[in-house]
Formats: sequence, C-alpha cells, structure tokens
Amino acid sequence: MADNKFYGATGLVGGTNGTLDDIDGAALVDGDGAVVITDGASYVYFLDDDSGAGEDSPNIIAPDNNAGTKRWILNDVLGGGGTTQLFPHNVTATPSGAWTGYSNANAFSRYYMRTAGYDNGDELNFSTYLSAGTYMVSMTTLRNTNCPIIDIYVDGVEKASFDLYGALNYSQIYKQQPISIPTSGVKTIRIVVDGKHASSTGYAFWFQVLSFQRMV
Repeated sequence: MADNKFYGATGLVGGTNGTLDDIDGAALVDGDGAVVITDGASYVYFLDDDSGAGEDSPNIIAPDNNAGTKRWILNDVLGGGGTTQLFPHNVTATPSGAWTGYSNANAFSRYYMRTAGYDNGDELNFSTYLSAGTYMVSMTTLRNTNCPIIDIYVDGVEKASFDLYGALNYSQIYKQQPISIPTSGVKTIRIVVDGKHASSTGYAFWFQVLSFQRMV
C-alpha cells in the first residue's frame, strides 16, 4: 500500500503553480490530504481516487492533469471570519443516538452521516470556532417524505430550524438568515432531530454539510 502524503496550496483552482488542481493526479493516491490557505480561510481536503464526481469548487476539485476519477473532496473550512463548513468527516463530530456513515453517489460529497434507528431526538454535535457577527446558516441534506424537522443550536441556543419533509431530493439546501453570534470563540454546534411534519412518515435524517457564512 502506498504511503499517504499531505500537500499544501495557496489557491483552489486555475491550473497555475500553487493551486490545488495543479498537483498532478498521477502522483496522488486514495487518502492523501491537503490544506489550501487562500482569501483568509483554510480549506482541508482528502483525496478520493474513485469519485469521478463533476468539479464543484470548493467542494470537489479535480486535478488538471491525469485526474481520471481522482477528486479532492472538501472536509472542512476553517475561516477566521468568512465561511465555516462542518462535514460528517470532521474530527469533532460526536453522535448522540444510533448513527452510521453511508456512501452514496447522489450526495455531492458522495457521503452521508445518517440516523441508523431513525429516532426522534437523535443529534450530531460539533466544535468549531466562530467569530462574533451575523451569519447565514445553511444545511445540505436529503429531503424526503419520511424525513423530520431539524433544529440547529449554537452553545445551547436554537439558531435555525428546517423541515425536511417533501419530494425526494438527494442534496436539498436549506438556508436561514440572519442569525447572530454575539461572542467569538469555540462553539458547540448541535444538529437535533426535533419532531416532524404532520404528513411525514418518519425521522430519517441524512446529513451532508452544515455551513455558517458570515454576512457582517
């Protein structure tokens, strides 16, 4: 088995010296990692050698040379005041209840974290730094007729609520704004299954990514 390597870059795309997509795909192996520091944020990636997904920067980046099916998949964004994204792969992800990872080509990142028992009250917790300010919170997840209502908490305060009931969509994006983060620091983020639409048949939650985009 080839040893994994960790790469650094100062840009995402463009095919020029220093960008992530300029790294020759022939040298990359499954599980390689990379950090891209650009525009005041740090983007953390892992290499999926059989993804084959269409490029969608910054979420999915294909090498400009010898890409084949190799793709850089965004794992996390560490932004001092810009955008923070939380993925199932995040090292701080802590489930409460029965959860399992699930690979699915229909997800934009090819991966979900889902509730294994489909139970009301299941939750997924993260820790991340957020600077004080006004944000838009968005969540990408599966929508279906057996899906629940999801509440988003920051340090114990509910900031957003999304009803996931509706026609099937593998990567539905829900947004809510503005939300206020009054103080800077490391925050506890809770994603909680909290009831369901009257017409929903269950509590199936298939999480992909939660984003905090600073507006002010």
